[in-house]
Amino acid sequence: MENSDFDIGQIVEETFELNKKNNVFNFIQEEIIPKDAPGVIFKVRRSLYYTHLQCSESSNLRVDFNNSSDWNDSDGDIEIHFWETKSFHDAKTLARKFNEFKLLKKSENGYGFQNHAKFWYLDQPEPNRIRLIFENKIVNLNGPTCLGPLGDASLAKYYFSMLGKMINKEMSFQKILTNKQALVFEFNNMDSMNGFKNWISNIAQSDLEIFNAEDKRFDQMNYLSLKTYFYELSIISKFWNHVSKLVG
Repeated sequence: MENSDFDIGQIVEETFELNKKNNVFNFIQEEIIPKDAPGVIFKVRRSLYYTHLQCSESSNLRVDFNNSSDWNDSDGDIEIHFWETKSFHDAKTLARKFNEFKLLKKSENGYGFQNHAKFWYLDQPEPNRIRLIFENKIVNLNGPTCLGPLGDASLAKYYFSMLGKMINKEMSFQKILTNKQALVFEFNNMDSMNGFKNWISNIAQSDLEIFNAEDKRFDQMNYLSLKTYFYELSIISKFWNHVSKLVG
C-alpha cells in the first residue's frame, strides 16, 4: 500500500464518529487501532438498496491502516473496519472472497445477494439425512441455517467426498447424494449425524482437529489440499459471521 501523510489520530477519530453514528459499535468487538499483524482492511458502504464491501489485504494492519491513501476518502456513508488474521495468506483469501461483495437490504422475502459466491444452507429434510443447499441468494426455506458464502457445490462435492474417507465414526456418513443445488448426506445412526451436523454448523469455531495427523490413505498433496480447503472454509465462515453482524 502507498504511503501517505494522513495521521492515524484523525482516521481513528473519524472512524469512531462514523461507526458511532451508524450504531455498529454495539455489534462488533474490534480495537480502535489495529496491531502490527496481517489482516483485512474493509470499507462498508450503505446505500438505499444494499450494503457494499470493499476489501484489501494487509501484511501489517497498523501501518497500512494509517498510511494508505486509498482508505482516506471516507464520507458519511462509509465505515472503515479491519479484521486480523493469522497470516497474510489468510488475509488475501478473505480479500479475494469479499471484495466488491454486495448485500441487498432485507425485504419481506428475506435477503438477496449480488455475488459470485454460493451461500450454504443446512437443514434436515429427513430423520437420517442432512442437506447442504447452495444458492447465490438467501431464500425462505423451512427452517434452514445459513452458513454463509462458503463456495460452490462442485468443490464441496469433491472435498466432502474426500473427507468421508477419513473422518471417524463419530461423524461418518454412509453416502452423499448430489444435484446441482445441494449435497445430501445420509447417515446410519443419529450420533454420527448429530456430530457431523454440529461440526459443519460450527466450522468457524472448529480447530480442525481431524486434520492433526496426516492420513496415510492420501498422498501428501491431496491431503494438504483437503486440509487447506476446510481451513479456508473456517476462516471465511468466521469473517462472514463478523461482517453479518456489522451489516445486519
